Amino acid sequence: MTSKAKHGLRTAERVERRGRMINLKYRSNRRLHWTRRIYRRANSVISPIAFSFTMDDFTVVERALTPQAGDRILTLASAGDTPLNLLRFQPAEIIAVDIAPPQLHLTKLKIAGARELTLSDFRRLIGVSPPGDAEVIYQKVRGLLEPQTQSFWDDHLDLLRRGIIWQGSVRRMSTFWGPLARLRVRLFRPGLTVADNPYLAPLLLGSMPPEEHLPPYLTESGYPLIQRHLDRLTVVHSDIREFLRQQPASTIDVFALSNVTDWLPRGQQSDFLELIVRAARPGARVLICGHRRVAEVPAHLRGQLVPDRDLETEVRRADRVGYFRRICVLRVQPGAEQDERRGRG
Repeated sequence: MTSKAKHGLRTAERVERRGRMINLKYRSNRRLHWTRRIYRRANSVISPIAFSFTMDDFTVVERALTPQAGDRILTLASAGDTPLNLLRFQPAEIIAVDIAPPQLHLTKLKIAGARELTLSDFRRLIGVSPPGDAEVIYQKVRGLLEPQTQSFWDDHLDLLRRGIIWQGSVRRMSTFWGPLARLRVRLFRPGLTVADNPYLAPLLLGSMPPEEHLPPYLTESGYPLIQRHLDRLTVVHSDIREFLRQQPASTIDVFALSNVTDWLPRGQQSDFLELIVRAARPGARVLICGHRRVAEVPAHLRGQLVPDRDLETEVRRADRVGYFRRICVLRVQPGAEQDERRGRG
């Protein structure tokens, strides 16, 4: 393990011993692009939570990654929607990693709510249904939360009262750019119906779509499925790269990584893809989206990390969000290093 990785581990251990989470920062001699830094600072001013619902279309995630029973899945926590949706496929384990404590607190609140609440109460807790009694419902699950997550929500009861799903900074900023976005949808995605869209309806119209268009974990059929498998979902506070460095080789089947490469310092993509190849089992599936940057496979990994261009085209057309300019679907093929590890095993 490198000295940088050891430093990251020691930092995480200190945070856990103190019983609280802080914003982790990846130490690098390359900084994020200035637009990303401004975007992140603006988010923190508007709301402690950036994403109150995910921007990853669950149909894209599921078609691209074809999750199977028994898979070990790595995903970003974000608002908790992707890991909760993927529980329907009965994986052996889902690890939801995020560097931002507020996103983890939101994910943990949803997990606790799914353990304890009926679907009707769960929807009111997060604001999908009118959240008039969300604060009362929160008291039902508060005792299931870790102390630092309890403290976060005790300090932000106003978010619960107004409906969490509406309080993310990305959602609140859409008040300003929503009209332009709706025009863009009409011009460039004329077949897309915003009112029935589980992502664009709350983002651009401030309303939820009909029942049949909600994310699966919020439906009558999907909610009982995720409730049965909540023990298979683990939430981790870490930089995704530090987490991958700590993983045993050849242990992960599915990587649902959203637009993680948009947030990597310049020149770090190659190192990040190497970490994925090392942690992946042969045949693993990888999904990386990008708004600003494209995940390009470097020459030395092209024999092991193979793009599926046909599937990329298919899921790009199916994407109902339209935020990502590029959707990369990759398959991990056995390489010399993986074959050697399997031979030793």
